[in-house]
Amino acid sequence: MLKKRNYDVLINFYEVEKARGNYIQAKQFYNPNFSISYSSINYDPKLRAFQV
Repeated sequence: MLKKRNYDVLINFYEVEKARGNYIQAKQFYNPNFSISYSSINYDPKLRAFQV
């Protein structure tokens, strides 16, 4: 029983360390933003196509 608890403590410790590593790694990389403007795209029902 005591051994199982020790494993649980170790597993939880490594989960915290893994989360901390993921947080640090996420701060290292640029997070790009993606946006689309629909103002210059028109749909022509006769041609059934989009025109830019």
